[in-house]
Amino acid sequence: MTRLINSWYRNHSLFYKILLFIGTTILIVYLFPKSGKFKYDFDKGKPWQSENLYAPFNFAIKKSTKEIEEETIEIRANNPLFFSRDTIVEQKVFQAYDDKFDTSISDTIPNSNALYDL
Repeated sequence: MTRLINSWYRNHSLFYKILLFIGTTILIVYLFPKSGKFKYDFDKGKPWQSENLYAPFNFAIKKSTKEIEEETIEIRANNPLFFSRDTIVEQKVFQAYDDKFDTSISDTIPNSNALYDL
């Protein structure tokens, strides 16, 4: 009996380590999901049935400058413009702003010669 107690005192840290290892292994295996299943179901030849699927990150699509230029030309040729810029209106607005600014904000010193008359 004393031999068993002495071996326990000498190796008790090893026994605790083994017990901890077995316990954590069982806990990890228990917590892992039992089966892996893809979240979205799809069938070949049918439209996408689930909500939109977006990547959670941005990724680069490497294209040459020639390919990018060809695509921009194609997009500009095939898509109609939804707005056009009228530069005459822009000039009128800036001119009206300048006129209103001069009339609404007066100079802080009304008569500059009044300082020298003291």
